[in-house]
Amino acid sequence: MQDGQRRAPGDIFYASGYALTAERRGDTGEAINRWGWVRKRFPGSWQGYVNGATCLGRTGQLEAAEALSQQAIKLFPNEVRGWISSAQSAERRRDWPEAIRRWEIVRDRYKHIMGDIGVARGLEELGRIAEAEALLKEAQLRRSMVPEIAIGLVRLADLRGDTEEALQHCADARRRFPLLAFGYREGFRHLAKMARYEDAEIILLAALERFPKEAWPAVEYAALSQTRRDWETAATRWAAVRAAWPDRQDGYLGGAAASAALGRQDEAAELKAEHQLRFPR
Repeated sequence: MQDGQRRAPGDIFYASGYALTAERRGDTGEAINRWGWVRKRFPGSWQGYVNGATCLGRTGQLEAAEALSQQAIKLFPNEVRGWISSAQSAERRRDWPEAIRRWEIVRDRYKHIMGDIGVARGLEELGRIAEAEALLKEAQLRRSMVPEIAIGLVRLADLRGDTEEALQHCADARRRFPLLAFGYREGFRHLAKMARYEDAEIILLAALERFPKEAWPAVEYAALSQTRRDWETAATRWAAVRAAWPDRQDGYLGGAAASAALGRQDEAAELKAEHQLRFPR
């Protein structure tokens, strides 16, 4: 992006790209400065205002973020991202009635799905769970492949204490989004909490196959055996965790606990010693 700016200083692509690289790598302070330069150099571009407001909000400069998002709306009234930025600004200030009002504009004027999700989030924060749930269910009929809706429905069912419905939404999330870990993790969590261990294990087996490079299914698979006091299986599964992820502490501690429960004290002591050696702090 720097090279592009040198070759084409009047091209906003490189200027905004230069700011965006700082934003994406988490250097928010530098991104704020670069987006400020974009606004000065290219005042007709909405991105300098919208992304600048987002970065200001992330650093806790809420009033400055609000002012910049309002500028974006005034200068670019037909740009939906300006309204999204202003709604997010109201959320950061936890002004939920105002956030709902702005998200409703995003939904009604621009037909943008983030408007539905934002209104539901505001209703949830105000304790209006049934309204939020009805809104998300209606939105899902129109936009069936939006993962945030599925995630929201699980959370709302949880808030109502309806574990069975939360499980149904988890299953629906796995069906709609088989590459999204959320449906597996939440489905397993709910089943384990209900002591439905066999069903929980079925979900973990599916997750192990679906996400072989992620540690959490293997860790939960081993921990589930430990919860069921199946110590021999737990020892085997913790060994698999250590083999695949030697830098995780739970593989050693879980394995030591399983070995101790089996009466294999020397083996437990070896695992504890290896844990201490690998993780001295």
